[in-house]
Amino acid sequence: MSHSLRVLVFITSKPEHVDAMRRLLGSLIAPSRAERGCLNYELLQNTSDLTDFTVAEEWESEQHYAGHFEVEHVKQALGEFAELAAKPLEIRRYERLE
Repeated sequence: MSHSLRVLVFITSKPEHVDAMRRLLGSLIAPSRAERGCLNYELLQNTSDLTDFTVAEEWESEQHYAGHFEVEHVKQALGEFAELAAKPLEIRRYERLE
């Protein structure tokens, strides 16, 4: 039985770039949700630490998620990300256990 892939991406913005990071990450929501194999894509911001963002994603498969990094909106965002981020992305992949 095949299970979907759940991905959590932890992002820390430089304090002076919180608004720009929010705009950048927000610009990924609609096009990512429209990608083939995307089941869910949510952007979260920590209410007590505004530099702390999490993207919660669900994909039909690992292959669909891998394809996510090949689309233009993600490539462009990753190029801008380095200037805004306080540290590298932390990406964790999960499979739901039943």
